[in-house]
Amino acid sequence: MRPHLPFLLLILAACLPPPAACHNPPPPPPHHHHPRQSKNSSTVVTAALISAASVLALLLLYLCAAIAVRRFRRPRGAVGLEPAAAAGSSSRAAAFLRRHGLHHHRPNFTYEQLRAATAGFDAARKLGDGGFGAVFLAHLPRAAAPPP
Repeated sequence: MRPHLPFLLLILAACLPPPAACHNPPPPPPHHHHPRQSKNSSTVVTAALISAASVLALLLLYLCAAIAVRRFRRPRGAVGLEPAAAAGSSSRAAAFLRRHGLHHHRPNFTYEQLRAATAGFDAARKLGDGGFGAVFLAHLPRAAAPPP
């Protein structure tokens, strides 16, 4: 009877219903942002960065323009004065000098007056080179006055 045991087990197994699944379903995938939400948020971030950069660029441009206008604007009533002297004319020291009839600006000379004072910009009178060009020794007459 033993040789028939495997055959009987096979028939018995064919008659039984299949075993129930004993494994759990796999867990759902991790929750990620939907592509549509990710695209929308990146668009918002990009727009915000471009807006901020534009505002900063306009502010920088405005500051540069304000500095340039201030630097190159001539004060009223400063005709014939050096820009540095005219710019300082509102200070207390300038007011003191004006009150006492003193002048605080350096005179301006014509090119012809400078050429005569340096003997035609003679190389023997050249003292050296400065930040704004060559420096010459000049002998100005005592009564030398700037042109009106």
